[in-house]
Amino acid sequence: MYEKRIVPLTDVYETDTLYSLTMEVPGIEKDDLEVTVENDQLLITSKVKEEAEVDQSELKLGNYYRNFTLSKDIDRSKVNAELNNGILTVTLFKKEESQPKKIEITVH
Repeated sequence: MYEKRIVPLTDVYETDTLYSLTMEVPGIEKDDLEVTVENDQLLITSKVKEEAEVDQSELKLGNYYRNFTLSKDIDRSKVNAELNNGILTVTLFKKEESQPKKIEITVH
C-alpha cells in the first residue's frame, strides 16, 4: 500500500553563525517527530496517528518527510530542534572556523 508522505513547506535563513530552517508540521506532536543528522544529511520525519475520518480537509496532514544535504561548515554536534504550535525550527550552527572573523588593524 502506498504511504502518503508530505514534504512540509520550509523557509531557510542564514546568518554569519548559523542556518535556521522553519517548517510547518500541523497536527504533529513532539513524540511523533524525528530529527536526525547522519553524515551529511539532515532528515526530518513524522508519523501521524490515525484519528477520526475527516470529510473535508484543507490542511496537509500526513507523514512528513524532508531531507537536506548539509554543507561542510555545519557543526554536526550543535543542532537544535524546537516545536511550537505546529512550527518546527531547526537551528544548525556553523563551525567556528567557518564564521567571519574581524581582523584588528594596528597602527605603527
